Amino acid sequence: MRFKIHRKGAALGDTLLAALATNNLISAGVDAALDDDRAIITEHVRVPIFSGSVEAEGWAFTYTPEAQWDGRCMLRKSLDNFAAAYFPGVRFPIFHRTLEMIFRDDPSIPAVDVVFNTKTGYWSPFRNWPHFGMLKTLLTAKKISWIDLDTLIADDNRCLNYAKKARLYIGLDCGMSHFLASVVRQGLIVQSGYSEMSYWSTYAYHGIFRDTECRRCYLTYRDKCSFEHECMNMISAESVCAMVDWLLLDESGDAPLFSDPRTKLHNPARLKSDFDGKA
Repeated sequence: MRFKIHRKGAALGDTLLAALATNNLISAGVDAALDDDRAIITEHVRVPIFSGSVEAEGWAFTYTPEAQWDGRCMLRKSLDNFAAAYFPGVRFPIFHRTLEMIFRDDPSIPAVDVVFNTKTGYWSPFRNWPHFGMLKTLLTAKKISWIDLDTLIADDNRCLNYAKKARLYIGLDCGMSHFLASVVRQGLIVQSGYSEMSYWSTYAYHGIFRDTECRRCYLTYRDKCSFEHECMNMISAESVCAMVDWLLLDESGDAPLFSDPRTKLHNPARLKSDFDGKA
C-alpha cells in the first residue's frame, strides 16, 4: 500500500516534522510520500512529494496526544500513531533525526558570527523571549557580528546560507529552528516553559531554560500566563551571552555557571536516546 502523508494547516514546524516522519517511514520500508507541494518544501527539503497520478492511502500526520509530555518526542509519537493505524504492534525506528536540506550557495551572503531567529508563530506567544534586543547590544559591544533572520525574507535559501555560514544559530521553539537544524554548525535554543525541548527537537541543539514549576504549560494565544511569563522573562541576556562566548570557543572548558540557579542547560547528549519514554 502507498501512503500520502499530510499535515493540516500551514505551520512550518509541523510540516517539516511530517516530512521527517515520511523519510523515516521510507527507511523502514513503507511506500510513502509527503502530500505537500508548497515551494518551501519542494525547493528546500529532500523528501519524496506525492504525485496525484498514483492511488494512495491518505494519513494525516499527528503526534497526538498533543500538548502532553510523556517522555516521547513529536517524531516518536507520530511514528507510533502511524503504526497503530496501519501496522499494529510494529515499532518503527528513528533512522533520521534531521531533514536533509537542498542548499545552494549564494556567494553574496557573508559569514557572520551569530544568526538569530527572534520570533515564533502566532500559536503561542509564550515561546518568545523578550531580551533579544539586550543580547544584540551585548554582542555588538564584544565585536561579535550577528544578523536577525526575521528581518529577511523568511524560510528561503538566504536563511539557509546565513545559517550555514554562521558560527552559531540562536533561536526559539519554532519552525525556523526545524528548517535550519541540518545546516547550522551549532545551535542554541532559548526554550520557554511552553513545552519540553526534548518534546519538539530531535536536533543537536544546546538549550537554555528556566526550571519553573509551571513548565510544560502549553498555553496558546487564547490563554493568559498567571506567572508573568517567568520562564522567559527571567532568562537574562547576560546568561545567554555567556553561552554564546562558550559556544564560540568550541565549548572549551566547562559550561558557564549562571548566577540564577534555576537557569539551566539542555544537553544535546540526550539525543542519543530514542525519545521513547525513557529520556
